[in-house]
Amino acid sequence: MVYVDNSKLQKWIDTLKTGSAGEMVALYSFSSILLPTLSSQMRISYESKLDYFKHFLSKKPKVTAVYDIQEQYGKITDRVILSGNYDFEFEDGAIAKARFTFVYDAKSDLILTHHSSLQPETKDMFTASIDSNFVF
Repeated sequence: MVYVDNSKLQKWIDTLKTGSAGEMVALYSFSSILLPTLSSQMRISYESKLDYFKHFLSKKPKVTAVYDIQEQYGKITDRVILSGNYDFEFEDGAIAKARFTFVYDAKSDLILTHHSSLQPETKDMFTASIDSNFVF
């Protein structure tokens, strides 16, 4: 069994609980890339990340499960990569099962890249259970 330090991921989850889009975006480096769970739009600028998290957090998401986490550390690049799966439950009862990859700067702990997408086998089920304005 490989030990995975998920303190970086836990910080992201704890910040999500605050409901503050500004605090969420503060976890990302200035030049980071966000490929979010519920949007097909790549978010590169501060403003676009803030916009995404305002919409996402308005749905009152809660992370209900985190599993299958794998970690890689690049000594030469000073990058930490966390990949795995997480489930979100929203205020309206919708559940999104998603997979993720975070790339962190090992020195600053800021997120450089975050990719999150709905699990292929559950995407149709999730989008059918929500209103058309949910995915943005």
